[in-house]
Amino acid sequence: MCASGVAWLPQTGPRGVVTSDACVVIILALEMNVSISKKFARVILGVLLVMALSLCLTSFAIHYLRWMSPWTFPSQLYGFDLAYLLAKLNVDGEETIPAWFSSSLLLSCSILLAVIASGVKRAGERYKLHWFTLSIIFALLSLDESIAVHESFIVPMQSLLNTGGLLLFAWVIPGGAFVLVFVLVYLKFLFYLPAQTRRLFMVAGALYISGSLGLEMLGGLQVSLHGMAHIAVFALQTIEELLEMTGIILFLYALMGHPMVRYTGG
Repeated sequence: MCASGVAWLPQTGPRGVVTSDACVVIILALEMNVSISKKFARVILGVLLVMALSLCLTSFAIHYLRWMSPWTFPSQLYGFDLAYLLAKLNVDGEETIPAWFSSSLLLSCSILLAVIASGVKRAGERYKLHWFTLSIIFALLSLDESIAVHESFIVPMQSLLNTGGLLLFAWVIPGGAFVLVFVLVYLKFLFYLPAQTRRLFMVAGALYISGSLGLEMLGGLQVSLHGMAHIAVFALQTIEELLEMTGIILFLYALMGHPMVRYTGG
């Protein structure tokens, strides 16, 4: 047992007894099935949603206070660099606590997707390549969340296409094209899924895309009108990140309920 409510069930074979210290290695090697209790999955869902909401509200509160009184907001507190510490709570920043949180969620999804893909392959079921590809995509999204690779496309595409307004953050153009191709490729796969998993996937995807593309475009429009340091921009950034986090958390919850990630009682 690796954690409360989660068990790692070894395959039959001469590999011997697996200790809890080997859990991470086993997952990455895809030699184990994962069993998660319904109660544990619901608890994880609730805890992660509370964490996401707390991070987003804290970030917005800091932005709001700085915007309301920029000259009185302290930069030092009892010898601590308060500005640096508060910057680490910015939901729209890099190398911050919210970025680490989102990256960890995406990586967790990638690992569970790999486990499901391995189970699908062993069972001889359809769409194993789709599951493995999803695992790779989420691993790349986790990396991007940490180092913001997609933002490197903004300036070149702005220069190339002379974008502004809703398309100010021009990475949404290739991003939107990727989403469209992805939906077309995965449409049959989606309707092959169990009904509950399919519904959760669709809601999770809608939330994530609404945040990452929809709110990003609205944010670009507001930046074009008011500049970056405006309360409307801060509000849109907060809602955007909350939608993204909620979508990822719901997707993770859906994966925990997939038949290949077997539920135990409770």
